[in-house]
Amino acid sequence: MEIAAIIAAAAAAAGYLFMRAALAKPKEYQIKPTAASFPPADRTIRHLSEAVQIPTVPMGEHAGTMLLNFHQWLEEAYPLVHKHLSRTILSDYTLVYHWEGSDASLEPVLCTAHIDVVPPGDDADLWLYPPFSGAVEDGYLWGRGSMDIKVQIVALMESVEHLLESGHQPVRSLYMVFGHDEETEGDGAKAAAQYFTDKGLRFLLVHDEGGCVTDGIIAGVNRPVANIGIAEKGYMDVELEARQAGGHTSMPGRTTSLGELAQALVNLERHQFPLRMTRVTAGMFEALAPYMPILQRMLIVHRRIFSPLLLRIISRTSTGNAMVRTTTAPTMAQASNAPNVLPPSAQAVVNFRLLHGDTSRTAADRIRKTIRNTNISITLKRREEPSAVTDTKSPGYQAVERTILQVFPESVTAPFLMIGGTDARRYEGLSDGICRFSPYILTRSELDRLHGYDERISLENISSAVRFYLQLFANVDI
Repeated sequence: MEIAAIIAAAAAAAGYLFMRAALAKPKEYQIKPTAASFPPADRTIRHLSEAVQIPTVPMGEHAGTMLLNFHQWLEEAYPLVHKHLSRTILSDYTLVYHWEGSDASLEPVLCTAHIDVVPPGDDADLWLYPPFSGAVEDGYLWGRGSMDIKVQIVALMESVEHLLESGHQPVRSLYMVFGHDEETEGDGAKAAAQYFTDKGLRFLLVHDEGGCVTDGIIAGVNRPVANIGIAEKGYMDVELEARQAGGHTSMPGRTTSLGELAQALVNLERHQFPLRMTRVTAGMFEALAPYMPILQRMLIVHRRIFSPLLLRIISRTSTGNAMVRTTTAPTMAQASNAPNVLPPSAQAVVNFRLLHGDTSRTAADRIRKTIRNTNISITLKRREEPSAVTDTKSPGYQAVERTILQVFPESVTAPFLMIGGTDARRYEGLSDGICRFSPYILTRSELDRLHGYDERISLENISSAVRFYLQLFANVDI
């Protein structure tokens, strides 16, 4: 009798769990786009090709010249923007444009992107087309910066130039910031944030690069997913150094500085930071659960019950793992300069990306406990705490979500944790609606080209980016 009661109770509990999961129904939106006029696609493609041909790599003796060349090209390509918008230059190379609206009582909108690009790599021969060719072939525009993110600079400028051509006057003011060093230190964005702070500005929306529309990447979701970045992980570089007496390798001691350092690195990789579900990642899965098969949906809807299993499943991929823990990545090391010389010291740098709930201080404490070697010094070289989290109910987020559903109507929107960094974090405190979204559809193959060889963007995505900004402007009264 007791066994039968237990079975009945278990069946009832299972039924309840399935029932609640089944009730998580998809949202259906019917939002028609309102932006009806667009600039000529061939002009946008030509301008992006010209932009890519200017190698704005922020390192090297010609870096400043290339950035100034890009400034000059913008003036030539977009004469109406430079006639009707004010332009301010910060930190020598970062550009701030202001299009004044007719209603000064409305909070302005800030759209930001960056001019600089990462180097093309050590072997230019590995590119199908030269890295700064801006070649238009096979339905794609090829070259460094085509996807990251000169396409967004061009799409923004094309949109504003097109509106000016039609005699449009915005109600809400628009600011655009094009930073010059996002790929390195982000000093340009820091200067812009201080500039806006000094002017006492707050923004309805800060829009920057970030998530995009992907298809077939999130397991179990058979619809394109538009990920809107609402937060960024923190960043921390830690230098480890072990010291011992040097000497000749013919008479080594029981341990060496390099051996001790190697053991410390092994300990850090072997004892990873714990898995944890943050509210950002939980929000993403809650948004996607209605579009998943019932078993996956049940794990998400009842994640407090199934949390250990769900976290293990998510962490199986490198991307998923980065969403649910502070990651550990040894990246640099040096010791002796000769094979027969014992190094008096050995150094290594380990990069950590901090999940919300961890700080540089708590992470450093854990690193010390994990290494368990007082002979190894730990120095924090660079640190940025995890960003603030944007409220998905904020007007800025709602405007971006609405625009996505108008431009990419087959997609499902979901908040998203950025595992890399952007300039957007510099504007914390200036807006409740900081959103990171790149307005195009990317496959896994295209995502893998980011910062790699053969970076490219489809001609269709170039047009989508322009449609996105024009629709966003219409939605927020620009």
